[in-house]
Amino acid sequence: MRTRRFTPPFTFLLAHGLVVVSLLGFGSLRGQASAVVEGTGSTQSRYAAWMTGDLATDTGAARRGACRETAGGGVVLISYGKQVAGGTRSFEDADTLFTYAHLRDVALAYAEGLVECRGGAWTLAVATSNYKLEDPERAAEYGLAWQRMLIELTERATDGVKIVGGIDLEPGWGSVDAAHAWVSSYTAGPVPLVANASADGCPTRGTGGRCANGWTVDDLATMVWEDPTGTALPQIYRTDHAMAQQWGVLARTWIRRGGTPRFVGVMTQVRACHWVDIRRCTGLDLGPEAARTALQALLPEGIEVPAATDIGWD
Repeated sequence: MRTRRFTPPFTFLLAHGLVVVSLLGFGSLRGQASAVVEGTGSTQSRYAAWMTGDLATDTGAARRGACRETAGGGVVLISYGKQVAGGTRSFEDADTLFTYAHLRDVALAYAEGLVECRGGAWTLAVATSNYKLEDPERAAEYGLAWQRMLIELTERATDGVKIVGGIDLEPGWGSVDAAHAWVSSYTAGPVPLVANASADGCPTRGTGGRCANGWTVDDLATMVWEDPTGTALPQIYRTDHAMAQQWGVLARTWIRRGGTPRFVGVMTQVRACHWVDIRRCTGLDLGPEAARTALQALLPEGIEVPAATDIGWD
């Protein structure tokens, strides 16, 4: 069976985004977001490029992908694409619907592969995105459905892996009202949320300000941190450090509002860049540790960026 490539519009490399999936254990989850990541260093996150729709093929490929992980623990992401009624579809391939049961079983296989092959303590983030999400009512339904899937995942999670929800929030991808509705609906449930977001069009200095597509810094910061368990895994890959500066603005804005910005790490795209013509990634291939250091330098004392993960198609 032909493997369908799971690729977002190519502008993700030219402008902003990556997509992420997150998983975390169920039980006394609320109020523990600051302790989501156990272990530090750079891990390998993956787009679910292996997805074909055949469950045996997809779960087998998930286990093999997890076994190629080089770290011994930390935060890892799997990206499932855009959410639709009944599950997800890839960005390019509108023909294949991956049901929530299918997504759940593939994520569980990935979690099992991490433990069986690498050991250690992991946080697996299983994420969707706000790509072409415009209607708030539908977005609220999608957020609830994602939370339900994550509850099932946490109930079946293997020892050694915490499972959390993930959302790739990108202002350029959908309406701010729909994104707010998705996050509010999801965070009404018990499983914490990691936002592997990009700050499209947001300012690089000061506090507050406007972002792309009618969003504001306050909008994005609220979606990421208003829930007491919400944490950020921001996309930081521009070599001029502009993306780190944008997240510095978000952090200062949230502090000014009386909150505490929380980070589980940063996400880069070096391995994804190697999948395409590398020349098109010029200036967009900042390494994981350099990205973590760049953001850390812009944050007040006491706000830590504990880890980094690099996403790819392998």
